[in-house]
Amino acid sequence: MSWREPRIAYRHKSYDLTVDYYLKLLRSLNVRIPHGVIIDVGCGRGYIVKFFAKLGLCCIGLDASKEMLRECKGIDVVLGDIRYLPFRSEIADMILCFDVLEHIKDVQKVPGEVRRVLKKKGHSVCTIPLKHPINIISDFLRGEKSHVTMLRVSEWLNMFATFFNINYKTVFILPLALVLFKRYLTLDLGFFNTHIWLHGVKK
Repeated sequence: MSWREPRIAYRHKSYDLTVDYYLKLLRSLNVRIPHGVIIDVGCGRGYIVKFFAKLGLCCIGLDASKEMLRECKGIDVVLGDIRYLPFRSEIADMILCFDVLEHIKDVQKVPGEVRRVLKKKGHSVCTIPLKHPINIISDFLRGEKSHVTMLRVSEWLNMFATFFNINYKTVFILPLALVLFKRYLTLDLGFFNTHIWLHGVKK
C-alpha cells in the first residue's frame, strides 16, 4: 500500500502543535503512557515518536507513505499497513492511531489486528472524524478525497467493542482551523461534535 498525504492542512501541523494536541486528548481520556512498547500507526513525520523517544520510551512509527517516512530522522520507523501490521503478536503495550482510520478501506479488519499486536490489557487510542455534514462540507472545500470510510459514533463503537473495553468522547473540531489559525480549536457541542476520541483496553 502506497500513501501520499494530500491534505492542505497537513502543512500546518508543526511538531509542537501536534504533540500538544495529542497529549491533550490522552489526558482527556485519562490514558497513562506506559513504560513499554508504543506503536504510532500513521506516524507521518514522526512527531509523536520523537516526543516519546525524548522521554526515553520505546516508540516505533509505522506509516504507509515512503514519502513521510523519509522525513523521519533519528527514530525507529517501519513501512506498513494497519490492516496487516508487520509485528508479532502481543508485542505492544499501546497502539496509537491518530486520524488514520478514515483513510482505510476494509477498516473492519483493523480492530482485530490491533488487538493481536497488543499485550494483555494493552491500550489502543484512536482519533477519527465522524460521518457528519460539517466534515463532508469541510472535505469538499479542502479537496480532501482520501476519506474513504466515514462512520457514525455507534458504528465505530460497535466495531471496536468486540475486542476492547471502550472509553470515548466526541468533540467538535473547527474545520480549517489549522489552515486559518495554525492551531486546533476543539469544543464540546454535543450533537454537532465532528470527531471521536476512542480509547480501548484489550479484553
